[in-house]
Amino acid sequence: MRQVPPRIDIEVSTGMGEIVLVLPEGGSADVDAVSGSWGEVKTKVPSTPGGSGPHIVVHGKVGMGSLTVRGSRKGWWKAVMG
Repeated sequence: MRQVPPRIDIEVSTGMGEIVLVLPEGGSADVDAVSGSWGEVKTKVPSTPGGSGPHIVVHGKVGMGSLTVRGSRKGWWKAVMG
């Protein structure tokens, strides 16, 4: 039986500034419920669950700030440092 990764709901709210969520390998994020007037919302991970990591669902607003969801860069650093 395949284990379902956990779902985590996160509420964000910022007028100005930057929010960066870093997910472990296999993580996914749904950011469709985040609104921004002049801000930016971007994700660099899959939007639907399917990996072995957690699935986060983000709600809220970023105003003039930004929200970025990305995976860990641990693999990149290890490749550079050996």
